[in-house]
Amino acid sequence: MSLNPNQYAKLVGQGRAKAINVPWTEEEMAQIVACKNPAERAALIAELRAGGTVEKKSDVLPSTPFSEQSKAELSKKAKELGVKIPRGSTVEEIIALLEVAIGAK
Repeated sequence: MSLNPNQYAKLVGQGRAKAINVPWTEEEMAQIVACKNPAERAALIAELRAGGTVEKKSDVLPSTPFSEQSKAELSKKAKELGVKIPRGSTVEEIIALLEVAIGAK
């Protein structure tokens, strides 16, 4: 099914397409969907439309596996990613939260 320019203009206005006849890439769309704050999402969309790039998962993945990092290192990585760690969390729980945050399993 092909969309006419008016339909694409509506999608662009809603942030669901990059431009007329230019859809978001899978990586861009995943990053937009992951952004829950509407103001941050709008800023991200504007940045991507202006030629910004998405953060690749390989840029986020640690060079050392999570299982080999200390609790302090894991907490620091969580803070960098904006992941809130509940007080008293175990290393395994922090690792699980980080894996969810970066989409790795």
